[in-house]
Amino acid sequence: MKSNPLTAILLAVLALSAIISLVLCWAYIHNATQLRGYQSQIAAVRNNQAATGALLREAIAYSKTNSDMRPVLSSFGIQMPDSTQASNHPRAASK
Repeated sequence: MKSNPLTAILLAVLALSAIISLVLCWAYIHNATQLRGYQSQIAAVRNNQAATGALLREAIAYSKTNSDMRPVLSSFGIQMPDSTQASNHPRAASK
């Protein structure tokens, strides 16, 4: 029986295609695993941001009734507008 070179070429292409498919499958699984990890980290950061924002809003509201809170807020770089300055400088009327 004669060996056909076309059969050898097709077999080589099939083997190469199988190897490339395995590499791409591994890359997809690896990237999907990383994506799940990143998504959980993003969710944790968003939860921390929401909790920090709620705490900040509550601290600002508390500082309106208790002026002793203002130095604590200013030590963190949070500037509170004075209510007297806001009332003395009304906004310009819009046209």
